[in-house]
Amino acid sequence: MFCTMAAACAMTLCFNSAATAEFVRPAHGESTPKAYIVIDPYTNVVYGTKQPEKIWITASLNKAMAVYLLFDHMHKNNESINATLTISKAAENYLKGYDASLLHAKAGDVLTYDQAARAMIAKSAGDVAYAIAEHVSGDHKSFVKLMNDTAKKWGMHKTIFADASGFGKSPARYKPRAYSTSTACDMAVMMSRILTTYPNLYTNYFGATDYIYKGKRHNGSNLFTEYYNHAEGQKTGYLNASRNNLVATARMGEIELVGVSLGTYWRQDSFNHMAQQFDVAFNHIMDDVDITGQKPLANHPHTSFSDTCPVPKA
Repeated sequence: MFCTMAAACAMTLCFNSAATAEFVRPAHGESTPKAYIVIDPYTNVVYGTKQPEKIWITASLNKAMAVYLLFDHMHKNNESINATLTISKAAENYLKGYDASLLHAKAGDVLTYDQAARAMIAKSAGDVAYAIAEHVSGDHKSFVKLMNDTAKKWGMHKTIFADASGFGKSPARYKPRAYSTSTACDMAVMMSRILTTYPNLYTNYFGATDYIYKGKRHNGSNLFTEYYNHAEGQKTGYLNASRNNLVATARMGEIELVGVSLGTYWRQDSFNHMAQQFDVAFNHIMDDVDITGQKPLANHPHTSFSDTCPVPKA
């Protein structure tokens, strides 16, 4: 009996040691994304990719969809960016205790759409995401349905949004967290649609580097738009379970690109990799165009988005 127990314990220890040894935290400068893609949103040419259909936890990338739906609400109701929404008690309490992702708005506070959108991008404010959900759809659950319905309409076949902020709160005590999941392909679709549907709003707000709350201006932090010269807009996302995610756009002259990076261990490495991929794509595009501007050259073979991210069969 003792020998059996000892053998079982030894096997358990070996298994745990193997499982522990399997993951080694990468050094700064050495982590790479689990998945990424860079595309031209107008031609649907793919300029770089790795595991673009890998399912991954989105984290705060959800807020990009939430901001789009606020823009759409404003457009459909013929409102201006100075229209207002009100913070509810539920919004105030939604992520209480998670300071990095809060505006710390109080119930009864009134924000303009301008303030709300800037706080979502520059501060990644989860309490504001909840307030937007209530304002647009009446309640958070209905807004999440709207997020998923919009994703489905856009062809984001592998995306499941669980909440407006991407935090993935547990639905009840002792229940597992309800994470939102997607792919690099689907996130590229989302960013392309936001960019091309509301280009001016996109540039003004996804490029935001600061926000105003109660009359004071606050600077955002860890923003790709402050890291990469050609960056036009961005949204970052982070959870322990997802590590660092990034959706971004970059412009060089008339050339505009969408990039998605998922699951890089370190934030700086996520930014470095995305900047490098944008640079490579811009260089390829410039090389592929005849100096006369009359015809593209075939120096760099590329794939189409439909080939890289095929629509799932019914």
